[in-house]
Amino acid sequence: MRLLLFAGFLGSGKTTLILALARRIAVCGIRSCVIVNEVGEVGTDGEVLRMGDLEVKELTAACICCTHR
Repeated sequence: MRLLLFAGFLGSGKTTLILALARRIAVCGIRSCVIVNEVGEVGTDGEVLRMGDLEVKELTAACICCTHR
């Protein structure tokens, strides 16, 4: 399994980059999943990524061990 981590300021293009990479990965026949650390009350990034046909898991409690097993 490979892990890519994207971090940056609000509006820096993280979601756009993830969508572009996911499309290229899908063309190669590789499955992917996006884990989104949502700190806001409304999960906007997760919804945008879902519209791009990606499997998305949202972390709202900030601990992947406790929220997704």
